Amino acid sequence: MIPFRRGKFVGPVACKITAVDAITGRDNIWRYTVQVLEWDLDDYVGSTDTYADQEFYAINMHEIGNTNAVAMGVVISSLPDGFSLDSAPIGAGVLVWLSPGADQDTNSITPLSVFQWPNQFNGTCE
Repeated sequence: MIPFRRGKFVGPVACKITAVDAITGRDNIWRYTVQVLEWDLDDYVGSTDTYADQEFYAINMHEIGNTNAVAMGVVISSLPDGFSLDSAPIGAGVLVWLSPGADQDTNSITPLSVFQWPNQFNGTCE
């Protein structure tokens, strides 16, 4: 049996990233605040206005395993000076999976919510 005490995942739920915070004591991993989207089916624009009270935290599955030495499978020291890994951007639309019924973890993430966004490295080439 999988040693996982949270409920089953449900979703995906279309959401928008509204805030990003670094997780204390971790490198290249962030805690995201996401809100459920309401779709305007005339021009297919998603708005969080109607569901502003449905805000919750999520983590990006692509960031699991990142450290200060290796991120997204790239050895950080092999990058040119000034390059770093960016978080998923505020305003991005993401498909989120929720695991309801979870206890709050050390990063205040409850229920556990996950999405996948391939992070990008950012910097200036000389």
